[in-house]
Amino acid sequence: MFLFCVFYFLIHPVYYNRFLEYNHDMENFKTAVFYFSTTLLLLLIGAVNHFHEYLEGFYPYFQNDLILKISLLILAALGYVLYRREKRINQVKYEFLTIATHQFRTPITAIKWLVNSLKGEMLYEERMRVVKKLEVVSGRLGDIVDALSGMVKFDSSLQYAFEVAWPRDMIDVSIAKFGDQAHQKGIEFNVTSDPDIPLVIIDKRKIQSVIDILIENAISYSPSGSQIDIDLKKNGRFVILSFKDKGLGIKFGDKNKLFKRFWRSAEAKIAMPEGMGLSLSVAREIVRKHGGRIWAESGGLNKGSVFFVKLRVSDKRPKS
Repeated sequence: MFLFCVFYFLIHPVYYNRFLEYNHDMENFKTAVFYFSTTLLLLLIGAVNHFHEYLEGFYPYFQNDLILKISLLILAALGYVLYRREKRINQVKYEFLTIATHQFRTPITAIKWLVNSLKGEMLYEERMRVVKKLEVVSGRLGDIVDALSGMVKFDSSLQYAFEVAWPRDMIDVSIAKFGDQAHQKGIEFNVTSDPDIPLVIIDKRKIQSVIDILIENAISYSPSGSQIDIDLKKNGRFVILSFKDKGLGIKFGDKNKLFKRFWRSAEAKIAMPEGMGLSLSVAREIVRKHGGRIWAESGGLNKGSVFFVKLRVSDKRPKS
């Protein structure tokens, strides 16, 4: 009977599908392992209590109530772990709803105000300025939707279209994209590269978004009039991109939390209240899917930080 129960739980479609669904992501894979372990532990407790007479036959001096006491102790500990886990899940849900509500309210309010202003009489130039503001606000709203949907997309079997690309060109694309934002703060870019930087094997569109995220964050958290250093180096079969700023920096205890969803340091929330804490987690998932690595280093708070991206090299050479 016991073996049948174990076999049933192991091959039950719900558990099996959950295992397959979570297997692609290590964090979710750990969740699947947790539920499997919990199920097997409960089955083991039930089996030991059911066949306790056999144990007493092997060990005549075995205390009759010892199995029950140990079982109750394990169940109490398991209940506490499940309670803490559920509490953490509810906290994440609350943070998600709070962040999403706040993020959507600001651009929607701006759109309503701009639309109402268009209803009145105004000169053509003024109307065009309002239209341009509408484009900016609607673009911001689109970025929020992309960030929130990206959180779901990178948890599913999203397809990647790998090709060879030159990372130096992608750096230039991002710098041009955020040039106005950097100019407003008086921030300059210093890009250095090894002369023989090779092509890399990537999904160009997704890695471009990773570079965009790191450059935009560097600009957002850097002080006015500072410099952002971007460096490309070859390291064996990999190319390493580094993005160094002189901004907030990272406290030692925050390094392990930096790429978690919805997490933002207290200093980051003060410097940029509108952030959602999603971009770095999305970047990490993209780089993972490429077989690469993303990490950060910092000398401490207010000492700047350096973000690194490690990507595989292609056998092809860039065109001169």
